Amino acid sequence: LLIMSHNVIAILALPILIAVSFLIDKKSLAKFLLALGLGILLSLFFWLPALFDLQFVKLPSISISNVNEHLVSVYRLGVPIWGYSPTPSGQSPLPTQLGVISLILFLTTFYSVIIKKQKNNLITLFLAIYIAVIFLMSNISSNFWNATPFVQVIQFPWRLLSLVVFVSAFFAAYISNLFPKKTIVAVSIVLLSILSTIIYTSPAAFTNKGDGYYSTNEASTTVREEYLPIWVKKIPTSRANEKITLNNDSAKITYQEIKPTNYRATIDTPVETIVNVNTIYFPGWTAKVNDTNVPINYDNDYGQITFLLPQGVHEVIIKYNSTGLHRAVELISLLALISTGALFILLWRKQNS
Repeated sequence: LLIMSHNVIAILALPILIAVSFLIDKKSLAKFLLALGLGILLSLFFWLPALFDLQFVKLPSISISNVNEHLVSVYRLGVPIWGYSPTPSGQSPLPTQLGVISLILFLTTFYSVIIKKQKNNLITLFLAIYIAVIFLMSNISSNFWNATPFVQVIQFPWRLLSLVVFVSAFFAAYISNLFPKKTIVAVSIVLLSILSTIIYTSPAAFTNKGDGYYSTNEASTTVREEYLPIWVKKIPTSRANEKITLNNDSAKITYQEIKPTNYRATIDTPVETIVNVNTIYFPGWTAKVNDTNVPINYDNDYGQITFLLPQGVHEVIIKYNSTGLHRAVELISLLALISTGALFILLWRKQNS
């Protein structure tokens, strides 16, 4: 679930989870590695095709962000401010704060473990992670970001705040455990966390552009259109009125059925004509004319599906099918799901025997 929720966060978190498992119970490390392996296989259908399909999109050749624009002073990491800009600079800056309660938990834990020498290897690891996040999110780490190409995959340093959320929960548990009335301390931390951030739940403004804007808008939700296929030369500015169009006025579509990944049409054309499908081509799309595959051409400004249709009345099917790689990894993930279910049943029977 972690891998499927966000690839970059998974890359950051998985090494930490392995280290945490080792520190909590060295004897159970083998079981954890088995669970980790099953988790990787369960999500294989998601992450392996994503890596494989990078060759078809613009992401590898596009710089998503300038890391230096998202680095701030150490002071700014502790100041409780909230804004809506795309970067942490200027008016209404993007918030990169660690959080007041999180900082208090960190300082209290640091005092207990480091100053008072209350030895705890797991919490010491979390303190080191917290300090590393402060360094990597601040402008004093600029040279590190610029000199280490691999870390650029993180794209935005404030993504490291996800690790702060994780370790702060452990700090809260650790501090609560230091007091006789653990429940009162724990509840107080939770309430203070809510009260110190509830002001941020109020929206700055409301915008209503109408359903028509969203139902016809062709913009993507990416930062710089980085997931467009490399063969797309121009970005559509408006939505086409019809999914299937013909380049000959004498040709007619007498029947069509449009589903998300399956278009069917009956086309009557007195002369050879070009069929244009207002869908960007991607490996997996196929076109059939009278149950016979025909070659697809997508060498046009918008990278859309086109193919040649001979004279006559034809049944046309344009359909997206999973490629061989996609089908293979889907099968592996399905087998991993069955294996995981069987393992749960065996463990449940063992526990209740």
